[in-house]
Amino acid sequence: MRKLFFIGLACFLISCGDKAPTETEAYTPIQLNEFNKQFKLAELPIIISDTNLIKFKDEGIIEHKTLGQFIPDSVLKSILSGKEAKTAIYPFVKIDKASEYYLLLKVKQQNQVEIAVLVFNHQNKYLDYKIITSFTERSNKSSFRPKTLYINKEPSFLVIENKKTKDNTVFYEKTGWAYSEGTFKLIFSDQNVKPTNRKIINPIDTLSKNNAFSGNYEEDERNFISLRDYGNPNKYQFFLHIDKNEGACTGELKGIINFKKNTATYTEKGDPCTIHFAIEGNTIRVKEDGNCGSRRGMKCYFDEKFDLKKRANKKK
Repeated sequence: MRKLFFIGLACFLISCGDKAPTETEAYTPIQLNEFNKQFKLAELPIIISDTNLIKFKDEGIIEHKTLGQFIPDSVLKSILSGKEAKTAIYPFVKIDKASEYYLLLKVKQQNQVEIAVLVFNHQNKYLDYKIITSFTERSNKSSFRPKTLYINKEPSFLVIENKKTKDNTVFYEKTGWAYSEGTFKLIFSDQNVKPTNRKIINPIDTLSKNNAFSGNYEEDERNFISLRDYGNPNKYQFFLHIDKNEGACTGELKGIINFKKNTATYTEKGDPCTIHFAIEGNTIRVKEDGNCGSRRGMKCYFDEKFDLKKRANKKK
């Protein structure tokens, strides 16, 4: 009987020694250079649409923990969108440039596919990321392509989204992004969507307006500039929006300006867009000087004059 007991105990210990490792025990960190080998070098340009997405096959899934080794936790959370259990990440392509390289990911949640871009320098330091767009996987039999992503050689990422109305009229929105000076920047924006289809959100509307020039200056409800206090009495935050010709001419710009008497100039390092502001009485004049094409449609300019909207009297 004692002999049988020791035989059983020996079998138990052997089986414990052969036990499969847990997920934590099985996970082994890897180096970024090794991780990069999962990505094929891109042959640019690349064109991706709802209808041809199925042609780009998924090859080798990326564990969330593995990706988390190379990017900040906040970026990983943004990519997963709070749906860790339902999100599968696949390597797409690598774009190699002189100063940096790009890793493109396919992030799949059911039939939705997002294209996310990670940027690193050649010392493997993480620089930035951008979720460029999302697609719905469709049958490639359809001739209508609601959305297309063009990845050009620079690289730049141009998204064209088409929306068809009941009478088969197609409206489009075009948005272009590129990595420059440490961050992704909007380099192109154009659309022919009717104004009634778009709601304007003024991001600085609720900020304080106690300084001399603070307030809302309008031509109408779709063409205006808002000035709000920003630190000292001469410094202002502004939001400029134009929308003319039934949506054929649209543009937005947000920034900080510093008035000297009644004039100010908006400019940022590395940005060709320069705007001059001048206030006379209750009227502000906005004049573009330089190329602001990334902030407006190609058929119009920031060259406007707006009148100060009277503030509502506060009830006593």
